[in-house]
Amino acid sequence: MIQLAKEMRLTYSEYARLPETGKRYELYDGRLMVVPAPSSKHQIVLGNLFERLHAHARVHRLGRVFASPIDLILDSDNVCQPDLLFVGQERSHLITDRGVEGPPDLVVEILSGATEARDRREKFQLYFLFGISEYWIIDPEGKTLETYRRAPDRYELIRTLHPPDTLDPPQFPGLTLRLEDLWR
Repeated sequence: MIQLAKEMRLTYSEYARLPETGKRYELYDGRLMVVPAPSSKHQIVLGNLFERLHAHARVHRLGRVFASPIDLILDSDNVCQPDLLFVGQERSHLITDRGVEGPPDLVVEILSGATEARDRREKFQLYFLFGISEYWIIDPEGKTLETYRRAPDRYELIRTLHPPDTLDPPQFPGLTLRLEDLWR
């Protein structure tokens, strides 16, 4: 990611008034960052994952699944655009016209060369700090999916999956994800 201005600090209200340029932006502690366009592998994985989670959540009325771009507004100085997020039905009040305002039940980031360090460090810490209960990191090159669950003082790695492994996400009862299907 590229920092647009070293000394520039913005709040969410200033961020929301940025002109539409076709670029994705995020705020980290008020610092404005541009997010590069994802690769085709990234988009394939995102599309396949969204399709499966969205369909299951809709049929079973579990909540809403969103794919980027959508603002995850954690506070006035921290606004992210996760690749995918899930808000359970009981927390649907977090969904507003501005985006999702508060910690969703699940956030998923799909790694790319330009975003891997931020996804594993800054976002990892930010998501924990703001109380996001589960965080998945998907590596399209290595074909892995890491699941992290929030413990009192840190995220704990629950499992690292590789094809042909399957995942039964607790937020989606009755769904079994076959990892190999994410890369098709």
